[in-house]
Amino acid sequence: MNWRTWFTHNQINYDLTHDTGSRIQLNTYPLAVQAAVDGLGVALGWGHLVDRQLENGALVRPLGDLCLRTKSGYHLLTPSEHKPFPERQIVEDWLLQESAARKRYAPPLPTGA
Repeated sequence: MNWRTWFTHNQINYDLTHDTGSRIQLNTYPLAVQAAVDGLGVALGWGHLVDRQLENGALVRPLGDLCLRTKSGYHLLTPSEHKPFPERQIVEDWLLQESAARKRYAPPLPTGA
Protein backbone atom coordinates (compact mmCIF):
# COMPACT_ATOMS: atom_id res chain seq x y z
CA MET A 1 0.00 0.00 0.00
CA ASN A 2 1.23 3.45 -0.81
CA TRP A 3 -0.20 6.96 -1.02
CA ARG A 4 -0.59 6.89 -4.80
CA THR A 5 -2.75 3.73 -4.62
CA TRP A 6 -4.78 5.14 -1.74
CA PHE A 7 -5.43 8.47 -3.50
CA THR A 8 -6.38 6.74 -6.75
CA HIS A 9 -8.78 4.31 -5.04
CA ASN A 10 -10.48 7.15 -3.17
CA GLN A 11 -10.63 9.28 -6.33
CA ILE A 12 -8.49 12.05 -4.88
CA ASN A 13 -6.43 13.97 -7.41
CA TYR A 14 -3.14 14.75 -5.71
CA ASP A 15 0.23 14.82 -7.44
CA LEU A 16 2.85 13.59 -4.99
CA THR A 17 5.70 14.51 -7.34
CA HIS A 18 4.97 18.24 -6.98
CA ASP A 19 4.60 18.33 -3.21
CA THR A 20 6.96 21.09 -2.10
CA GLY A 21 5.90 21.10 1.55
CA SER A 22 7.95 19.62 4.33
CA ARG A 23 7.72 15.86 4.45
CA ILE A 24 8.96 13.24 6.86
CA GLN A 25 9.76 9.92 5.26
CA LEU A 26 10.36 6.99 7.59
CA ASN A 27 11.69 3.61 6.60
CA THR A 28 9.63 1.39 8.88
CA TYR A 29 5.92 1.06 9.43
CA PRO A 30 6.08 1.21 13.26
CA LEU A 31 8.01 4.50 13.09
CA ALA A 32 5.44 5.99 10.70
CA VAL A 33 2.56 5.02 13.00
CA GLN A 34 4.38 6.33 16.06
CA ALA A 35 5.10 9.62 14.29
CA ALA A 36 1.37 9.97 13.59
CA VAL A 37 0.55 9.13 17.23
CA ASP A 38 3.05 11.84 18.26
CA GLY A 39 1.29 14.37 16.04
CA LEU A 40 4.03 14.71 13.45
CA GLY A 41 1.79 14.03 10.46
CA VAL A 42 -0.42 11.44 8.86
CA ALA A 43 0.27 7.82 7.97
CA LEU A 44 -1.46 5.03 6.16
CA GLY A 45 -2.41 2.44 8.75
CA TRP A 46 -3.35 -1.19 8.42
CA GLY A 47 -6.62 -1.66 10.28
CA HIS A 48 -5.57 -4.73 12.22
CA LEU A 49 -2.48 -2.88 13.47
CA VAL A 50 -4.02 0.47 14.40
CA ASP A 51 -7.52 -0.53 15.59
CA ARG A 52 -6.59 -0.12 19.24
CA GLN A 53 -4.99 3.32 18.72
CA LEU A 54 -8.14 4.44 16.88
CA GLU A 55 -10.37 3.07 19.63
CA ASN A 56 -8.44 4.77 22.45
CA GLY A 57 -8.08 8.08 20.59
CA ALA A 58 -4.30 7.98 20.09
CA LEU A 59 -5.00 8.10 16.34
CA VAL A 60 -7.88 9.61 14.40
CA ARG A 61 -9.12 9.19 10.84
CA PRO A 62 -8.77 12.76 9.53
CA LEU A 63 -10.81 11.96 6.41
CA GLY A 64 -13.55 10.00 8.14
CA ASP A 65 -14.29 6.58 6.75
CA LEU A 66 -12.21 6.83 3.57
CA CYS A 67 -10.21 3.65 3.40
CA LEU A 68 -8.94 0.91 1.15
CA ARG A 69 -9.03 -2.81 1.63
CA THR A 70 -6.76 -4.91 -0.57
CA LYS A 71 -6.96 -8.60 -1.30
CA SER A 72 -3.77 -9.13 0.70
CA GLY A 73 -4.09 -10.67 4.11
CA TYR A 74 -3.10 -13.33 6.55
CA HIS A 75 -4.17 -16.92 6.16
CA LEU A 76 -4.25 -19.72 8.68
CA LEU A 77 -2.94 -22.92 7.15
CA THR A 78 -2.97 -26.28 8.88
CA PRO A 79 -1.72 -29.54 7.41
CA SER A 80 -4.57 -31.90 6.57
CA GLU A 81 -2.35 -34.97 6.75
CA HIS A 82 -1.44 -34.43 10.42
CA LYS A 83 -3.74 -35.20 13.29
CA PRO A 84 -4.68 -32.08 15.31
CA PHE A 85 -3.29 -31.77 18.83
CA PRO A 86 -4.67 -29.70 21.72
CA GLU A 87 -2.06 -26.92 21.67
CA ARG A 88 -2.55 -26.34 17.96
CA GLN A 89 -6.32 -26.19 18.44
CA ILE A 90 -5.94 -23.62 21.24
CA VAL A 91 -3.82 -21.35 19.02
CA GLU A 92 -6.10 -21.87 16.00
CA ASP A 93 -9.24 -21.06 18.04
CA TRP A 94 -7.58 -17.95 19.51
CA LEU A 95 -6.47 -16.67 16.08
CA LEU A 96 -9.90 -17.23 14.57
CA GLN A 97 -11.57 -15.51 17.54
CA GLU A 98 -9.24 -12.50 17.23
CA SER A 99 -9.86 -12.30 13.51
CA ALA A 100 -13.64 -12.45 13.90
CA ALA A 101 -13.53 -9.54 16.37
CA ARG A 102 -11.71 -7.20 13.97
CA LYS A 103 -13.52 -4.39 12.22
CA ARG A 104 -14.03 -4.62 8.50
CA TYR A 105 -13.33 -1.36 6.72
CA ALA A 106 -13.95 -1.39 2.98
CA PRO A 107 -14.70 -3.83 0.21
CA PRO A 108 -11.67 -5.45 -1.45
CA LEU A 109 -10.10 -3.87 -4.50
CA PRO A 110 -11.42 -5.07 -7.84
CA THR A 111 -9.30 -7.68 -9.62
CA GLY A 112 -6.28 -6.13 -11.32
CA ALA A 113 -6.17 -3.02 -9.10
